[in-house]
Amino acid sequence: LVEKYIAYFGAPDYLHSDQGRSFEASVVLEMCRLFGIEKTRSSLYHRQRNGQAERFNRTLLDMLSILVDGNPGQWDGMLPFVMLAYNSSVHESKMLLISL
Repeated sequence: LVEKYIAYFGAPDYLHSDQGRSFEASVVLEMCRLFGIEKTRSSLYHRQRNGQAERFNRTLLDMLSILVDGNPGQWDGMLPFVMLAYNSSVHESKMLLISL
């Protein structure tokens, strides 16, 4: 996060996640403390509160699975291309923002 995101865009005000262990690890919590990021999380049994993130994750996994078919160890090399394709495509949510 620090090298690929915060170094380019600055620290976010909030980091919202589910109850997953990876986002509750001490290294993540320390990063939040150092950069003044408020860590929030959704309720344990209410994944629908993370609906937008869950939908994005499903889309990301679908796109990656197509590109790395037969070479699952190559997913991290394909991730920048998947993100470029995703960020360059038209989304209903983007259209709503543009039309405001």
